[in-house]
Order: sequence, then structure tokens, then C-alpha cells
Amino acid sequence: MRLAARVLEADGVATAEVVVDPRPVGARRVELTLQGAGSWAGAATTDAHGRVHRTLRAPATPGEARVTVALDGVVLRVRPRMMFRAAR
Repeated sequence: MRLAARVLEADGVATAEVVVDPRPVGARRVELTLQGAGSWAGAATTDAHGRVHRTLRAPATPGEARVTVALDGVVLRVRPRMMFRAAR
């Protein structure tokens, strides 16, 4: 899993891409969930190489969120944290 950024301005507009590559473990299904502040800016998409992409949008107020990934129904232990700082 890769996050394009770990800190975003809490302006309601800033985004970061989350990318998951299920191929190394042979997974067929990827589920991305968000716990905490922020929201998904649309549905997940799969590129020509089988990687799943989803865009996370920052909330309008400071906070944090954790991204949870499940591969074929098995939730990964790694849950990256995204911080949303006050907009300048």
C-alpha cells in the first residue's frame, strides 16, 4: 500500500491517492475503508496493472484518519494514519 501524502491541509479540497497492489499475494478483491476524518472522493478504480487506486479528500477541519485495507476479506495489520492540519 502507498499513500501519496501522510499530511494534508484540512481545507475540504486537498487530496491524496491511496494505491494498493494485490498481485504479490494473489488477492482478487481489495476493500479500502476510512476510519476518522475525511472522505473518499469517488469509487476505487483498477489500473491496467491490477493496482487499485482511490482518492482520499481532506475534511474542512483538522483531524486524522486511518486507512484500512482488506485483501480477499483479510484485513491487513498495517493501517496508515493520515493527518489533516489546519489550513494556513
